[in-house]
Amino acid sequence: WMPRPGLWVVVAAAASGFRANAQSRQMPRSNWRTARAGDLTGPVQSFELSATCTDRGSCATELQATFTRCAGAACAITFTPPRGLFRFEHQGFLELRNVLGVRLNGHGAIVVHHGNASFIRAVNCSNIALAGFEVHTTRPPHTLGTVVGPTCLRPPGQPNPETPATDFDRHPFHTAPSGPCNLTLRFNESLYPFPEADHSWLLRAEALLEWDSQAWLPTENGLDWINASNADGPNKDSDVPGIPITLLSDGVISLPDPGFGLAVGATVVLRHYAFGPWHSLLLEDCTNVSMEDVTLARGGGMGLLAIGCTDVSLAHFGTNRGLTSPLDPVGARYPLATNADAIHLASCRGTVVVVDCFADGQGDDSFNVHSQYLLLRNASANCGDVNGSRCLMDLDGTSDSASLWDSPLHLRAGDHFILRDAETLGIKAEGVVTEVAPLVPKGTASPPRIRVTCSLLRGQGASFGLGDPFVDLSASPASVRVEGARFVNSRSSGAVLNCGNATVLRSHFANLSAAAFNIGSYWGAFSEAPLAANFSLGFNVVDWVAKGHRTITGGSWGGGSAILITPGHSQRAGQVFSHISVQNSNFSLLVGDAGVSATAVDRLTVQGCVFAARVKPSQPVRITDSTGVSAQDNKCCLLQNGGVVSGCGQCTE
Repeated sequence: WMPRPGLWVVVAAAASGFRANAQSRQMPRSNWRTARAGDLTGPVQSFELSATCTDRGSCATELQATFTRCAGAACAITFTPPRGLFRFEHQGFLELRNVLGVRLNGHGAIVVHHGNASFIRAVNCSNIALAGFEVHTTRPPHTLGTVVGPTCLRPPGQPNPETPATDFDRHPFHTAPSGPCNLTLRFNESLYPFPEADHSWLLRAEALLEWDSQAWLPTENGLDWINASNADGPNKDSDVPGIPITLLSDGVISLPDPGFGLAVGATVVLRHYAFGPWHSLLLEDCTNVSMEDVTLARGGGMGLLAIGCTDVSLAHFGTNRGLTSPLDPVGARYPLATNADAIHLASCRGTVVVVDCFADGQGDDSFNVHSQYLLLRNASANCGDVNGSRCLMDLDGTSDSASLWDSPLHLRAGDHFILRDAETLGIKAEGVVTEVAPLVPKGTASPPRIRVTCSLLRGQGASFGLGDPFVDLSASPASVRVEGARFVNSRSSGAVLNCGNATVLRSHFANLSAAAFNIGSYWGAFSEAPLAANFSLGFNVVDWVAKGHRTITGGSWGGGSAILITPGHSQRAGQVFSHISVQNSNFSLLVGDAGVSATAVDRLTVQGCVFAARVKPSQPVRITDSTGVSAQDNKCCLLQNGGVVSGCGQCTE
């Protein structure tokens, strides 16, 4: 449909219908179906996970044995009986490695796995088809509690003076307070049982989030405190800084007060781990991946993390915090489906297709697709002296990229790269990688460092500087298509797009603490690349996003525009984004003129959109340092109770 004044109430009704429907196990879908990755050739081994596999621990043993037999072959694995309950009380991964093809069909099976583990990890596999699963954990990886006191009521911006600040991800609000200032929380023991010998990670948290128990969402402009080490998992309690938790009595715990004066009665969510390795589904260096009819109801870390994969197709896949397993207490209600992102694709290649997918209740972004840049540490003196000359570069990751994604390991011979200036983001050089050799291996104390041999197409080594970003353009999808998605109720963004050639159509974004579309700003925060080009965003609905968080240092993040396009740098060499189109979409805004905010774009079009807010917008498209901008035929309206719009007129262009 074409959005226009008078249809807003229809949009609101559709959104309400989705929220009600999200509590069921049936989600609306289009007629599109994913191409089957299970088009297996040659002999195929068939296995059936037995109906008797219901006892604690036995399912994991049986399935891992089956996976092991599949190595170097093609397998078809089915779960019976349909919609049966399968328990996987394993520590670590159920791992597929070097499998030539696998069809894993759950037939609607409900899978409950250990909270300190992933359901499935696949490494260096091809032709993977996963279908028909609902995935839970035996214990929630987060805890919801109410502040019962006491607290240290320091003014905003005054963290615990006894504890020095850390430099996690270069964000000033990440600190590690300790000392006598403690926060006491009461929690529901039936939902969050403490402690168990095999769940010792519950006595440490990586993040604290202020929660609105009425709206069942992160508190608008509420406290968000992160204190974690990306490099370590929840088993390494002695190595993870984290937030130490003390069990005072049944249903009462104590932790260091973050210094922001949370009031008695405030509700908070503790994410016990968000950045460790325990993602529900973890794929590394896999090819031709298909997932369909898979719902991740509760899990730690990310829902799906795919690293270095090629050709990923997702249909009717996602997270739903409204579902519970037969092992949960009657009436259980959990605030999060995942502690971090719902769907995260890092350094993937080929095509990415995401159709009829959903994300409800993320501890971070709903959808994120990106590559990662490395930092130049040294270059041979003769780089670029002769066009096409052989050049040596030593590179390593920033602290977050090295520990989160190990991106140096996904740089390949034949990859096309550019070298940008660290300050201006101007392009200094481009070339082709001919050889990659590790200098500091993965798993050491230092970030992984590699030596790259390359052939320069342009640029000279005399201009290279320490810390210049090396962007691998090949370790990014050739195309990304998202259609019919529903990304709602997230602590952070809806879609983070640090890639090229992306299309997002007919999708719904609602109740997000940050932007619906976040393009480029993770360049500075998490070294995500490349900066975007060739985007088409059309026929989307965006409701109540960019609600924001406050930090323990008195700062804030997340609040702002529904669509945010920025490289996060104060100095730039001209435009760094290009060819971005936003068309025929509806926006319900918290702040009237916070529709589209764009910086450093060459050729931006915003056309045929409707922007509505309780204070009527006048100029919802804000442009800085951009060229070739066209903002036409956009309507600005007053948004009234019940989702009705009125007083629509032409926006100031």
